[in-house]
Amino acid sequence: MTAVQVAIYLISIACMSILMGLLLNQIYLHLGVNAMASIGIATEVVPDIIKIMGSVILAGLMMYSIGRGEIQG
Repeated sequence: MTAVQVAIYLISIACMSILMGLLLNQIYLHLGVNAMASIGIATEVVPDIIKIMGSVILAGLMMYSIGRGEIQG
């Protein structure tokens, strides 16, 4: 990929992320859902051991990915 293609790719990801976030906000407003309250409830549902295990697994996968080096393609 050229630098221009990478820039277009990253800009399109950023724009779509913002647009999808705005769309989700509108859906929440239409349904009358409080997003902040939903986030608070969700964090209480997941046990701490699951959060810790997920963090360790994610860190291990990231280290594995970094250790592999550049992707051939």
